[in-house]
Amino acid sequence: MLPRNLQRFKLVTFDCTNTLLYFKIPVHQQYLKVAVEMGHKREDFDETKIFPSFKKHFKESKVKFPNFGRRSIGFESWWSELVQNVLSDSHRDKRKPEEFEKVANNLIKLYSTKECWNKYDGCDELIKSLKHHGKLIGIISNFDPRLHHLLRDMSLYKHFDFIITSYEANFEKPDRKIFELALDKSFGQKWNMIYPSESLHIGNEVETDYDGAINAGWSSVLIANNVQGNKNCFKSLREFYEAINLEEIEL
Repeated sequence: MLPRNLQRFKLVTFDCTNTLLYFKIPVHQQYLKVAVEMGHKREDFDETKIFPSFKKHFKESKVKFPNFGRRSIGFESWWSELVQNVLSDSHRDKRKPEEFEKVANNLIKLYSTKECWNKYDGCDELIKSLKHHGKLIGIISNFDPRLHHLLRDMSLYKHFDFIITSYEANFEKPDRKIFELALDKSFGQKWNMIYPSESLHIGNEVETDYDGAINAGWSSVLIANNVQGNKNCFKSLREFYEAINLEEIEL
């Protein structure tokens, strides 16, 4: 039984990365693993430099080519350049980035499969419960088009009424336009109109997910363990699901 104040929602959307899904192994380990599998020597890399380099280049690439290069170089080149630069930075002999192009291409494909991802505990139960109670269920994720293949491979795709990636929408969260697009995609599926006040977004980032949804007139739930003073914050999907079952949630 859903708590009474959740019954008003006709639409529930989820973020993907670190909300529904998480990496099986950390990025730095995955990058090194694939590089070694493709013939590079493990001892030639300083593993401690891989993740700091990833964070640096990810941040720079987001500024230089927003939304995974949607209006410029395209997502494949965006990720390829990032991986090549990360592995070049962390190589003890400072090899040229282009020497890691094949590794990058392999990783781009691999991250679209279940080989790199796990579902959070409570993911399946929460989605099935919301579907059982007649909600429209969608995805709003700052992601590239590989998300469709990934969700199929994770046996999740069939549960969603629509999937919106920022790349395909041409808008990134927290832009309210991406939330408005979700309402447009919901039109006519069960109801002729769903209003922002009847919509709930669940994600893990304060600025992109929680604030983005609230500023678009939606309600929001935050799945994070390091946010203080937010009554709509839960440490995990499992905690949120259990709170629903116990009718211990107020939005």
